[in-house]
Amino acid sequence: MLESLIVVLARGVLGVFLSGLLAVVTYPVLVTIVVSVWKVESVDYSLMGVLAIGFAAGLGGFLAWLDREAPRRLMALTLLVCLAGAFAGGWLGLQQDTGAFKLGGTLGIPGLRGIAVGAVLGGNLPTLLLGVAKALTRPRAW
Repeated sequence: MLESLIVVLARGVLGVFLSGLLAVVTYPVLVTIVVSVWKVESVDYSLMGVLAIGFAAGLGGFLAWLDREAPRRLMALTLLVCLAGAFAGGWLGLQQDTGAFKLGGTLGIPGLRGIAVGAVLGGNLPTLLLGVAKALTRPRAW
């Protein structure tokens, strides 16, 4: 059982690392593309932050828990749970971190720390809880 819990802990750490890394990379790339390529009058940075960081954090959490031998339906459900948790966590993080950086002529860029922390936790917490439950009920399943 101890080996199973170590595997769960390692996957959890990998999920947090991948989610954070993808979130940090995705948001600046998306903002650069939207501002430079598209003709947009006003950009809602808070919505863009929640969507970009939430998608990246959910994808990172999913990749850490990916089991290629699992049925496709279970993999799709895991991806859906990770993305939903990351979007919800990012939205809650946006509500908690209300500070915005004001730029000349824009509405302001939201505090990204709250979005990133909420999305990373939301994208990894459901799979971490399921992994711990699986490790405690079936310790040899890993």
